[in-house]
Amino acid sequence: MLVLVVGSVLGLLLFVHGVRRFLLGNILARLQPVASAAVTPGFVAVTGKVTAGQSLISPLTKKNCVFYEDELCQYVRVATSTSSRRSSSSKQWRTVFTYQQATPFEITEGGTSVSVQPQGAEWEIADSALFDVPGTVSPIAFVHRADTLRTIAPTVVPKPKSQRQSDGPLGATEAEEWTLKVGDTVHIVGHYNGQNITKKGILLISDKPGSKYAKQFKRQGVTSCVLGVLLVIAAVVVRTMLAQG
Repeated sequence: MLVLVVGSVLGLLLFVHGVRRFLLGNILARLQPVASAAVTPGFVAVTGKVTAGQSLISPLTKKNCVFYEDELCQYVRVATSTSSRRSSSSKQWRTVFTYQQATPFEITEGGTSVSVQPQGAEWEIADSALFDVPGTVSPIAFVHRADTLRTIAPTVVPKPKSQRQSDGPLGATEAEEWTLKVGDTVHIVGHYNGQNITKKGILLISDKPGSKYAKQFKRQGVTSCVLGVLLVIAAVVVRTMLAQG
């Protein structure tokens, strides 16, 4: 009985999430972005230039920004198993940690500013920089992420993006940093309450128009719905088998 309840609940949650994601994709496809000067209360798509009273400094690129995300990856050996039950191993890139920081900011267009409260936002930022990280990184670097970034910042070496996660020596480490800088053009989909743009169902902040993500959201929605239905079916099948056993 417990298997059926847990499976059904999880499946239903996945299905509801998928429906919501698909509907948001439809909304993104229809929304026409407006300048910040023309924004009105409600669900909006807004375009403008990033301004900020209080900005951040990104750890690796030292950019004046309102958002940054750092990802540290390491080339490691991973144990695997074979059909003959003999142990083997392969080498692959593994994410050590990601670290993200954001601050409230404003977008300005035509002399009019709108405030953005980014709590809970989905960030889709294409602007990034890639680095090699010399030396070794502690296996527990993820415990002190901000300190780790400050420690490696003076030693990182810029790396072409075409060489991202290429084969290298075991223990090789690379870092990538995404930033939304002051002065960048930003596209925001969210809810405007007359004072701020906030998250109400969705808050998407990107350096590309929100419509670019409509198909992505729809695909995610369909996938989540299918997984939800399959999970419920699996729970029913397992429950039936247990009852018959």
